[in-house]
Amino acid sequence: MQKTPSQKLFELLLSKDFDVKVLDSTGKSTTDVENADIFNFDFLSNSVNYGTVVILLGSDNNFEVFFGDNIGQGLERDAKNTWYDLLYQLRMFAKRNMLSFSLKNINKLKHTMQGLSAIKEGLYEGWNGTSKSSYNPQRNKTRLIIRHSKKIAEGEQRFRNINAIFVENGSGERFKLPFKNIAGARAMARHVSEGGTPYDVFGLHISETVNNINTIGSFLRVKTINESEVASKLNEVCKYHNKKLKKNIKLMSGVRGYNTYKESWSPDMIENNQDLIEQIRNLIMPENISDDRVNNVLPVIAELIDRNT
Repeated sequence: MQKTPSQKLFELLLSKDFDVKVLDSTGKSTTDVENADIFNFDFLSNSVNYGTVVILLGSDNNFEVFFGDNIGQGLERDAKNTWYDLLYQLRMFAKRNMLSFSLKNINKLKHTMQGLSAIKEGLYEGWNGTSKSSYNPQRNKTRLIIRHSKKIAEGEQRFRNINAIFVENGSGERFKLPFKNIAGARAMARHVSEGGTPYDVFGLHISETVNNINTIGSFLRVKTINESEVASKLNEVCKYHNKKLKKNIKLMSGVRGYNTYKESWSPDMIENNQDLIEQIRNLIMPENISDDRVNNVLPVIAELIDRNT
């Protein structure tokens, strides 16, 4: 049986690892992907959420892509490459299915779908709430909660000014996360929705992964390391593994990705090798210079070397 354009679009977006929500023409959530009219997902790149993208498949052969100013103007280089690649594939999708392709600001979505009760802030970003707290529903009645460090102004993105992030399970039990990373919070919410907690073995692994991402990221911004060939190679190794860790966190936030990752994962039994840590320190840092960002990353680098030798 030939697939409908809705099915093809859904599969295209899933292949990009987006957490896609599917709605019917009235704006209600549906499991009937074959006849879905609305697709929305958060555009994330390198753990940064740039806001929600909404795609409408109109009955008059229109294919409209709505997104906000953060995506249109605020993208970092890697995110910009990912975004333009997605737009190209969406444009080619519209062409193959003989649809009229157009890009629009998400503020125009209300006018395009006037009277649709589901059009609210939660559809734009997946978040809703007050000036001090934001809420994001997840699977199995789990939700993410952000407590903000200052009041959120009208129209301001709800993943900013984060003071703390909590995950609440379907029973109302609430856990404060040991980090403020949205991508990591989504991965933890997926784990909690599957019956886990932030304090079991896999929950601790998620937290450790987020911590390693932050630690390596801080190290990569250090300007005082040696400019030797060995230091340069270690720098490239860190970049490679940081990208891999971010990909893993993003993978864990989806249902299929979470199950696939967890099935192949096993706890590491590697202990800190102090001799190796000191060897690395001597290779990358000038004498008598200390930097906490380097000291913090040394056990992470030593562990990466142990794993791959």
